[in-house]
Amino acid sequence: MFWQLVRMQLGLVTRRQARTAGVDDGWLARRVGSGELDLMLPTVFRHRAALRTHSQLTLGVSLWLDGRGAIASTTAARLLGLDRIPDERIVRVRGSVSRVPSPDIVLVRSGLAPHHLTAVGKVTVTSPARTLCDLAGDVTASRLRSAMESAFRMGLCTPEEVEVVAQEMGPSGWKGRGEVLRWLDERGGSAAMDSELELRTWRLLLHAGFELPVRQHPVTVDGDTYLLDFAWPERHLALECEGKRYHGRADPFEPDRVRRAALTAVGYRILPATWREVTRHGDRLIARVRAALGSSG
Repeated sequence: MFWQLVRMQLGLVTRRQARTAGVDDGWLARRVGSGELDLMLPTVFRHRAALRTHSQLTLGVSLWLDGRGAIASTTAARLLGLDRIPDERIVRVRGSVSRVPSPDIVLVRSGLAPHHLTAVGKVTVTSPARTLCDLAGDVTASRLRSAMESAFRMGLCTPEEVEVVAQEMGPSGWKGRGEVLRWLDERGGSAAMDSELELRTWRLLLHAGFELPVRQHPVTVDGDTYLLDFAWPERHLALECEGKRYHGRADPFEPDRVRRAALTAVGYRILPATWREVTRHGDRLIARVRAALGSSG
């Protein structure tokens, strides 16, 4: 049972787990003395043959915390699969421990309510909503927006849940609160966006001063449903972000043309929005949309 647990935990085991498996402290000490095990963190042992990875370190830190905290911020965000999270060597945690035993651990001393915790495999992490709030202090506003939209898109949490956590954390004392609340307000209550290009396009539209479109608007043609990135349904006008929809496909030409033909057949005009135009020629794109809205009014 002991060695099976070690294999299941990336070569790691805690002293408490070892005792539960029937292994006493003397046996562990002999294995450390022989070099078969080493003490990775207080109470956490590592088999010397186990590959040293960031995943192993993260699990080891979670085992060391043992209910006194959780993996948080960027480290939790990567485990949750959120978008545009920087790759870091450190492990970020929140908890009630007084000090950390390794320079690879970055601790924010903080209590965590039970509903602010979840698990990814064997690792205890902050909940998606709490992770986003903590993340706001450690990444740029652009990365935060992408992470938030990916969490909403995957159904990990809702904008309402993030706002509740932000309110629970209080009006001061944590960095990034303004960015979290600002984006919740700017994005509105529509569907989640699924790319950085969509995010940037939405911000352009938001500040243009004209009627805002519906995001991810479904249009069904001959039994096939197409989601329009941004649509003004009553005007049969859509703005589509190009360069990401068929990313990874060998030949995007045909499905893209079929899609456009189907939408055109039911009266939709499709305006393209490319990365270059959105990021370098936003005024030109907004003028084109404004003209199209005016001609269809």
